Amino acid sequence: WVLVRSALDEAGVTILENDRDLAFLNVRFSGASVDEDQPGFIGRLFSRNDEESAAIQQDFIVRLVDEDGVVTVSAEPLESADDLSDLTAELLLVINNNLT
Repeated sequence: WVLVRSALDEAGVTILENDRDLAFLNVRFSGASVDEDQPGFIGRLFSRNDEESAAIQQDFIVRLVDEDGVVTVSAEPLESADDLSDLTAELLLVINNNLT
């Protein structure tokens, strides 16, 4: 529980609600941020910021199931929308990559 919550915090994923007894966290996720080279002053003046405006935040429920000492983490969107399988997989990957 602590490691998954820490992984979410480390990744900058917003935790909306959590219940340790019921083993779930409601989170808001819009995709992993990618560090790119920042444009210079002139580049910022003439560039469009389409990437940030295109990022749509989605709420997910992250469940932890402990079975025989093995914890399985799953995620599913709270609201149905168009295909969110890529974003769901990315959320799970972000959690996995930030486990310490």
